[in-house]
Amino acid sequence: AQSVAKQRFALADAAVKAAEKNLKDRQDASKKAGEATTAAQKALAEAQQKAKEANDKVNAAKAELAKKPDDAALKKKNDDAVKAAGKIGYPVVLKSLGAALTHKSDAGAVLVGLSDGDAVRDGFALIHSNVAAYDPDIALDGVLVASAVSGGLELVIGINNDPEMGPVVMFGTGGIWLELFKDVAFAAPGLDRAGAERMIAATRAGTLIDGYRGGAAYDRDALIDTLIKAGRIATDLDGTLESLDINPFSLLEAGRGGYALDALAVLKGES
Repeated sequence: AQSVAKQRFALADAAVKAAEKNLKDRQDASKKAGEATTAAQKALAEAQQKAKEANDKVNAAKAELAKKPDDAALKKKNDDAVKAAGKIGYPVVLKSLGAALTHKSDAGAVLVGLSDGDAVRDGFALIHSNVAAYDPDIALDGVLVASAVSGGLELVIGINNDPEMGPVVMFGTGGIWLELFKDVAFAAPGLDRAGAERMIAATRAGTLIDGYRGGAAYDRDALIDTLIKAGRIATDLDGTLESLDINPFSLLEAGRGGYALDALAVLKGES
């Protein structure tokens, strides 16, 4: 009887120890899972912070290069856009802005030559309708209202990260003529004025800047300053910026500067 009792006690003791071990194993696994989750959350937070910092740097660079008319105003409501247009003076341009809106013209997100409040009101609604039809998942930050810039020479200024060469600066004929003529020149970052002049001279667009066949001369100094800035930004954001395309960059007559009519920045790692 004592032997049977001892066996039962031993079995019960073994069962208790097994249960305790199982509980401890589960607690250890739960702790490790919790630690892994915490580590993953920390890593995600750090990655998000780095992405935000990189995006802020790129946006600052984009704002420096992609100068807009001084009176440009971003509006989210139709009535506010009409009021802004009235203050700016007609004609005006409407252009919707959004991080995922990379091809504004294809989406019908740009309207030019709007001559009164009714045209702005209708245009504001039309742009939202066009973008929704183009891609309903695109979220808009608002609609930019700006004075119409006319008479400029349409150019392209860009920064690209070449897999072999690293960051390079691009300049040439812009607007709808970019893909047709492929009139562009490339240079390493760190441009000085002489380097910018060489880029300009290497393109057919460069022959138009000082006036062609009696045409008006454009603001060469403003263009050179912008190319030098692009070279500095290409160096400063190497490792962060995949590409920055300003197309078209409208270069105005001598002394009037130039304005970016559209710009697209892509961070490294983005598709």
